[in-house]
Amino acid sequence: MKTGTGNLILGGLLVLLGILFLLNSLGVTSFDFGDFISILWPIILIIIGVRVLRGSGFCRGELPVGVTPKKQNKFMGEMTFNASGTEIDGWSGDLFIGEAKIDLTGAKLHPGENVMSAETFIGSLTVKVPREIKCKVIASATAGELRVIDKKADGISLRLEHEDEGYSEAEEKIKIFARAFVGEVKVLAVRG
Repeated sequence: MKTGTGNLILGGLLVLLGILFLLNSLGVTSFDFGDFISILWPIILIIIGVRVLRGSGFCRGELPVGVTPKKQNKFMGEMTFNASGTEIDGWSGDLFIGEAKIDLTGAKLHPGENVMSAETFIGSLTVKVPREIKCKVIASATAGELRVIDKKADGISLRLEHEDEGYSEAEEKIKIFARAFVGEVKVLAVRG
């Protein structure tokens, strides 16, 4: 399922759920939320389990042929990745709940496009990109706030894209996929 379609379906489900809560609060319906929650939790766990088994790579299909993904996963807490001296092409990080901090200062880039992804289910994700590295960013959040270089958005079903001037012609460049289900995504240009 494409990200846009998934966001549309999830957004529709959240609106429907909100309407049901509102109608129940107003006494228009007698919806039993206890039964609903007892059904919802197993479905959520199944979805999470399937994503874990599939590898949950946000940029699935985007990695160049022959690149072995490097993964960093954490369930809860703070996840940090300092890329200094590290080859980042194919790197991905997944955090379920918490704060993820990724610093690409000093990262090793191979010639051509280097691709990486970072994702959090609930929490915040910050990626620092040195200004001298040409980058293309695709950031999304189902609900929350996005800040990508010089663009900002907040609300539901968000997507921001940024491409540095001269990205296509750059000898070394990085394509970043950054996503939060609920939370904040920041991709910041910093001095290297």
